[in-house]
Amino acid sequence: MTKGDIPLHIMLDERNYVEKPLLDQLAGLGWEIIDLDRKQHPADSYRQSFTQVVMLPVLREQLRIVNPWLAQDQVEEVVKRLTESFPGTDLIENNRYVFNMLLENTSVSENRETGERSPTVRLIDFACRESNRFIAVCQFKVRVLGTEHHIVPDIVLFLNGLPIVV
Repeated sequence: MTKGDIPLHIMLDERNYVEKPLLDQLAGLGWEIIDLDRKQHPADSYRQSFTQVVMLPVLREQLRIVNPWLAQDQVEEVVKRLTESFPGTDLIENNRYVFNMLLENTSVSENRETGERSPTVRLIDFACRESNRFIAVCQFKVRVLGTEHHIVPDIVLFLNGLPIVV
């Protein structure tokens, strides 16, 4: 059985013809690969529950690597700003807010080591790729808020614990 010139068995094998080749290519570029199945647990992808979409332990760790001068309470302040403090209820507006934070960074009140006021907190180290953490998750299960239903994107790409590509 075919559809056009493509055999139906190839069209139905998205796992081997799309997901796996992409994961292999990402692994070759140095990405950490997390390949999950249907019986997954949130901890398999650095989360406490399926409602979370940010890998909080990874984000906290990377904030300290990229900004070694940050105190733990300042790390938590930045994490909260990224995950809880959105300017509006509109999805596009909130995505733009986080996108701008990724590119323009954010700040905290002071660098407690040097006394510098309002120092920049970088979420991504654009100067040193090795300071960042790249993770690709296949079958990233997310619970739809207010329901018991889940969505499972094929592959989600994370940079320093933040989802950047679905």
